[in-house]
This record gives sequence, C-alpha cells and structure tokens, in this order.
Amino acid sequence: MGLISEISTIVLEAACQECAKWPEHVGVSVNLSAKDFRSDEVIGKVERALDGAGLKPDRLEIEVTETALLNDTEATVRYINTLKKLGVRIALDDFGTGYSSLSYLHTLPLDKIKIDGSFVANLKEGERSLHLLQGVVDLSRKLGLAVTVEGVERFDQLKLLESAVKPDLLQGFLFGPALTASGIETMAEMKQPYAPGRFPPKRAHPSDFSHIPYMQGERVETFC
Repeated sequence: MGLISEISTIVLEAACQECAKWPEHVGVSVNLSAKDFRSDEVIGKVERALDGAGLKPDRLEIEVTETALLNDTEATVRYINTLKKLGVRIALDDFGTGYSSLSYLHTLPLDKIKIDGSFVANLKEGERSLHLLQGVVDLSRKLGLAVTVEGVERFDQLKLLESAVKPDLLQGFLFGPALTASGIETMAEMKQPYAPGRFPPKRAHPSDFSHIPYMQGERVETFC
C-alpha cells in the first residue's frame, strides 16, 4: 500500500517527542524502513523530527537494515553520512543475515552493529555460531563499534554470551517485554542489576531499555 514511509514518519516524530521528556542521558533508537532511504527526503524527515521535539541529535539513533543497502548502496551511504553529520547515531540492524557484507563495516559511518538473534538460537547446536559471534565482536571492537546481540531469551544463552562472547549490549525477551513511554520514564530512574560478573564492562547504552542485562541503559528502541 506504500504507507510505510508515512508510518515511519509518525513513529519517528512520536519517539523524539517522548524522548525529549526523559532524563538527558536516555536516548531513543528508531528503525527506519528501506523505502525511507530511497530518497534524500529521509534527511529532512529526521531533521524535522529532531527540531519539532527539541531533541539533541546524539540522543537519536537510526537503525538501518541490510535491505536498505541493497537497492542503491551509493545513495544510501550518502544519506547515512549526512545523517551522521547531523550528530545522529547510526546502527546496522540484523547483521549476519541475508547478504550482509563486512564491507558495510568499512563503508558506513556506524556506531553500532546488532547481530541477528539467529546466531543466539543456534548456540547450543555447536561451536560454529559461537566462533562467529566471537569473531564479529572482536572485529567490531577493533573498528571502534559497539555490538548488540539480539534474541536472548534464556539464562543459558545469557551465561554463555557473558562468559565467552562479551558483547557490549544484549537484547531479548529474557530481560522483559516492551514498555510504554511512561514505563520507560520510570525505568530510566532505576538501576536494577540482572546478572553477576563484569558484564556490561563499563557504561551501557543499549538500544532497548527493556532488554538490558543491568538495566542501566541509555537508549530505548522503537519499531515501525
């Protein structure tokens, strides 16, 4: 029906408006559609959302999916670079699925990559997924990128990730369901440890406030 761009505009503006009400250290992450990156209108869309909410750009994180890069990589990279210059944070979502390429880590001005939950689901089936996770995390750290591992649903997965992979951030229903805007505002004032040990290593700023090991995060995720 061609409504996805209109929907993402509503979601983006609402997310920025809500984030502006939260404590200064809390940000918001919005997953834009591939269609949004088919024209430079995506730049104006983000600028209007930030200006309308009076939100500092560094409190907004835009998640880009691999699909957005397949249609016109050169143009998409140009738009992402412009968003980055605005001060917005950029995350690559669902890394490791489909045609994901390591070249994205080199060509895109990323702050974070989010590893698809399929790797976590297969952790018990052998060492292959574990070695891949370890490799991606190590490589990303050398490139100065934060890493979120998605799809954490069980404590055995959490324990293995904490001991053997040590990503910067974790996300999954193990840590809680989605929250309302008012619930996020309340959670922002809390510090609720979830697991022992050194994880997260320092100051966490995950992309989903309800999905953090130590509930000390700084970024709330919303989808369109």
